Amino acid sequence: MSATKSKSYTVSGSGASYVIILDNDLKIKGIYENNKIVDPTNPQWSTIASSNETGVVWNQLRGTIGQTVQTSPTDITQTFYQSEYNKEINTSTDPKSIESSNNLFYSTGVVADPNKVGNPTQFLSPSSVNYGARSSVSGGSGLTNQTPVVAAYPLDIDLNQDYISFTKFQYQRTDVNMSQPNSVFENKIVGDGSGKYGGTVILPMPKVSDSNGAEWGDSDLNIFGVALAQGFKGAYDSLQPASFTGLQNAVANPFAAAGNVISGAGTFLQNNAGGAAGVMGSIIASRAVKTLGISVNPDELLARATGKIANPNAELLFQGPVLRDFGFQFLMVARSQEEGATIRKIIKWFKQGAAPKYENQALLGTPDVFKLQYSTNKMNKFHQMALRTITVDYAPDGYWAAYGDSQPISVLMNLQFTELKPVYDVDQEQSGDDVGY
Repeated sequence: MSATKSKSYTVSGSGASYVIILDNDLKIKGIYENNKIVDPTNPQWSTIASSNETGVVWNQLRGTIGQTVQTSPTDITQTFYQSEYNKEINTSTDPKSIESSNNLFYSTGVVADPNKVGNPTQFLSPSSVNYGARSSVSGGSGLTNQTPVVAAYPLDIDLNQDYISFTKFQYQRTDVNMSQPNSVFENKIVGDGSGKYGGTVILPMPKVSDSNGAEWGDSDLNIFGVALAQGFKGAYDSLQPASFTGLQNAVANPFAAAGNVISGAGTFLQNNAGGAAGVMGSIIASRAVKTLGISVNPDELLARATGKIANPNAELLFQGPVLRDFGFQFLMVARSQEEGATIRKIIKWFKQGAAPKYENQALLGTPDVFKLQYSTNKMNKFHQMALRTITVDYAPDGYWAAYGDSQPISVLMNLQFTELKPVYDVDQEQSGDDVGY
């Protein structure tokens, strides 16, 4: 059964005309006011739905009398609203003329969190025509001297939908080693109120993926390497739990420490004397014949003589953490001159953030760093990022297409980020949600 739509009717005291839409269960799933869909999260929606006039129209559509109005579940009303609203805004050719509802970027803005970071007086009022991406100012390398860019694409982006935000900060070091979990750097660079904030850009939700792992590699050791490892293990265990005095003694007496390792290795070889003698013999023989210009691998000699090879004791061993890479691609289509200007401003903002800071002929400053965040906490989180490359294709369709002012109709922007530090287990534990980093 298709959805049922009422005829236009009025509600006492409202001065507007309304149309209600029923779902397959004949419950109200949508309300139009003067041909515009009403947000079900707006209290006005409930007021209209509970009015006597709506009750009469609803009963007429259902063929009932005096029944109390019923509405669809929240997920149905919200989905229907979002679908109809998207149809409304896509019919406009000038995004600036779109009547933004309270959940849109240019009426509520995205500066609520940035205000906590920088100086609130840097930001223009949301009611100002120069607010956000409409501002004539731009954030550059002198982040403390210019009003940071606060921009969004598309201009009429709905912040009730999922999106990704990019916030730029001037790089600064607070420690010689900022790789630790929950380091001072992590807390210092964001929200320190020092005026290093460099603006925020909101873009639609990209293709999302994340990859976590660690670096592992093959390790081979013959019997003599294993013996040294066994000797080192004994020396290492003797220093545990670690003490500064023990460390001082080891540093002050390196020969004594080395002697302990060799002593432990000798004990291990003594317990494996037969096999060790065979391996040592093949190594000595291989080196002896090499003086005659004959190159023979020790394992070849051992295999031909005994049918055995040296045990490589192969293992896969942890070799260190990895720094995660993230790539994002955004296709931006200019639907008006204003939106074209915003696209250019966003591209320049990213380019400035990726560029090294020229100080003088002797020194260069580190490029800006970025904090990335999805609007939903159902996705992975990020550490601070470096923008390694930004690639812009001004003819993504394979041929040049532009408006009369040479503004490309569409551009394809690729951003390649790398996290500044690894993700550790404690980061995952302290992430505060089910997904983590």
